[in-house]
Amino acid sequence: MTLEECAADVLGPGCHTAQFTTRSFIRLGGDSLRAMRLVALAQERLGARIQPGALLCDTSLADVLHRAVPAADGPPRAPAPADATIMVGAVGDGDDPVSHTQRGMWLAEQVTGGSPYNLVFLAFAESPLNAAALAEAVGAAVARHDGLRTVFLERDDSVIRHVLHHYTPHLATLEHDGPVAEFRE
Repeated sequence: MTLEECAADVLGPGCHTAQFTTRSFIRLGGDSLRAMRLVALAQERLGARIQPGALLCDTSLADVLHRAVPAADGPPRAPAPADATIMVGAVGDGDDPVSHTQRGMWLAEQVTGGSPYNLVFLAFAESPLNAAALAEAVGAAVARHDGLRTVFLERDDSVIRHVLHHYTPHLATLEHDGPVAEFRE
């Protein structure tokens, strides 16, 4: 069986492999559930890894299947984080298998390309802010709580929980000289 045959099997009898070069998985009738089924089928039958998020974008299915990683080449590398300073410490000691819930959360992040579980907020300072003191306070809080230093990594056909040994916060400063109401918009 080939990846193309797996994709055709998942997409159903109305799908023809000749369309794979010009249409995306979604335009061929795929959805997130079918994408996860294709990922699992490719892994199970062929040992190939397909990035779930790639199936849900507008790239032709032929290109997505062409970029699949054969098992002999090892697992695909996770994309580098925007702030690479958080990825310090070696993977090894302290690595734990994940729960079914954590694996589900990890899969959701792989499909969507981001995390629906991160809380993002904006705080306003009406007086001068000591950025160094804030960075130190954030770093100290993260150092006390290993859950804030936890990342999930793909290794040997599974997902593991890894606690980073160190975290260096990266703070971005945005200055606005106008009214507060304009800044919020």
